[in-house]
Amino acid sequence: MNYYTLVASIIALMTATSNVAAAPRANGPIVVPTGPVTMPNLTQGERDVLAGPCRMDLSVESIDMRKSGTTGPISASMVIKNLGTEAFSASAQFTGAVLEATHGGTNAVTTIPAGDISFVRPGDTRRFSVNMPRTVFDSLEFSGELRGFINFGPDAPRCGLDRNPANNELRMSNEQVRAWFYGTAPTVIVRR
Repeated sequence: MNYYTLVASIIALMTATSNVAAAPRANGPIVVPTGPVTMPNLTQGERDVLAGPCRMDLSVESIDMRKSGTTGPISASMVIKNLGTEAFSASAQFTGAVLEATHGGTNAVTTIPAGDISFVRPGDTRRFSVNMPRTVFDSLEFSGELRGFINFGPDAPRCGLDRNPANNELRMSNEQVRAWFYGTAPTVIVRR
């Protein structure tokens, strides 16, 4: 049972039990419970998840760029991992992996959605890759920066963001981009 189904079931049960009047039925009167409502179909673990602290932790583990020669597009990737003990689950269209390039000469920002994130089990990783034109960076002296981040939208998981928002982004500095842009290495990687 996913979190949203569980919450909807609890709300439906609470609404039903708070608005029911005792009335005769074919097989006896409806009994309105007094005291706390229990949900016998939930495991203790599921009840703990609803009441406990957030245990999901998506982290941007690495960002990288690849080039082939001195012309053509750049391939950029980011890897996210759930470092927590609870699965991440949200509507895919509202939570995403995003790569953002800042042009070093003009400070123009190019934001490229890299993919939707809907479900990541604890310990699992997801890789998102996009192609971007070389012009997102300054090909002269100023290069630019690359940032990979997790965009939690309005349909974020139950705990808002996650238990450690400090690892929700990773940056590749201007110096790293410039060294790679002018160097001979085909790939540059920044890891957490």
